[in-house]
Amino acid sequence: VPVWVGITTPPATLLLALAGAVALAWSGLRRPRDILRNGPLRFGLLLAALPVAMVAAVVILESTIYNDWRHLYFLYAPLLLLAILGLRQLGAFLRGRWMRAGAYALMGAGVTVTVVSLVRIHPFQGEYFNALTDRATPERLNSSWSVDSWRQAGQGILNDIVRDHPSGALFLSMPPHYTHLLHADDRARIVGTRDFRSGEQNFFASAFTVCADPHASVSRAERIYNATLSCVIDPVPLFERFRREALASGEPLIRSIYHVHRDGRLLTYVRDGCPVTDVERDGPRFFLHVVPLNAGALPSWRREYGFENLDLAVRGGLARIDGNCVAVVPLPDYPIATIRTGQYDDTGALWTAEFAPPGGE
Repeated sequence: VPVWVGITTPPATLLLALAGAVALAWSGLRRPRDILRNGPLRFGLLLAALPVAMVAAVVILESTIYNDWRHLYFLYAPLLLLAILGLRQLGAFLRGRWMRAGAYALMGAGVTVTVVSLVRIHPFQGEYFNALTDRATPERLNSSWSVDSWRQAGQGILNDIVRDHPSGALFLSMPPHYTHLLHADDRARIVGTRDFRSGEQNFFASAFTVCADPHASVSRAERIYNATLSCVIDPVPLFERFRREALASGEPLIRSIYHVHRDGRLLTYVRDGCPVTDVERDGPRFFLHVVPLNAGALPSWRREYGFENLDLAVRGGLARIDGNCVAVVPLPDYPIATIRTGQYDDTGALWTAEFAPPGGE
C-alpha cells in the first residue's frame, strides 16, 4: 500500500502531507497535554492515525484487496487534509514574504506538472503514475504494475474498427461488454470469438506482449507512459506464423494434448485440429508456472509461492486459426529452474507437464 500510494499520488501532495504529519507529531510531542485541550490538534492527530490504523486493519484481518489501492481510496481524504495542514504550517514557518511566495510558487508548479500530465494521458487519466515510477524501459510500467485501462482503451479501438469497416461481419476477440455504446446495427455485426478464419475481417485485441512483436500488423494501439495498454492486430498471419515456426523448430519440449515449443523467451502452444470448445469462455483453462533459479528474481508478492503465474487466460490468449489452436506466451528474462504447465477443466487436470531448461536458461 505505501508503494502504490507513493507512485500514484502527486509528489506535491505527498510532500505537503509529510510536512503536515511532521508538524502534528512535533506539536503533540512538545506539548502532550495540548492533545486533551486543543481540538484542531486532536483532530489532526486523528487524521494522521487513520491511514495507519486502516492499513493495519487490512493486515491483521487479512482482508482480500485487489491490485493497486482501490479498496483504500478513502484514505486519500485524510491525506489531502494533512497536505492542507502542511501547506498552512509551511506558510506560518516561512516568515519572509518572498520566501513564502517562493514556496507557494513551487507548490503551484507541482500542481501544474500534475495537471499537464493528466491532460497528456487523457482519456486514461485514471491511470496516473508520478515521476517516482520506474520508466527505464518502454514496457516496464505495464509489466511491473497492474493498470486497469484495458476496457477504456478497448472502447476507443472498437469505435475505430467499426468506423474503418462499415459493412460485413467483424470477428473480434473483444468481450461483448465493449459493444454497448455502439449503434445497434454495428453491434449486430460483432462476432465475439477467438475462432478466426482466413478471408474474414479478424481483429485480435491483445496485451502489449503481442503488440510488440515485429511481425504483428498493428492497426491501432493505445499507449501511456511508453507502455502499450492494448492494440488490435490481424491474428491470422501472426498466429499462423507462430504455429509454422513452432512446428518447424523440431521436437517440442512438452508433448501432450498440446505440444509446447520454446524459442528463446517464447513458449508456443500448438494443437492441430483442436475443437472450438478450447477457445470458448467456459472451455478448458491453462496454467503456466515459472520457477526461477533465484527466488529473489520474483516480484515480492510471488515469492511466497516460489513461482511466477503466467496462466494463458491472463498473459497469453488462445486463438483458433482455421481449426488449429495456438497460443504464445513470453517468458520472464531471469534464469529459469523449472517450467510447469498443463490444462484443466471442471472435472480436473486434462494434462500436466514439467520441463527444466538445461543450465537454467
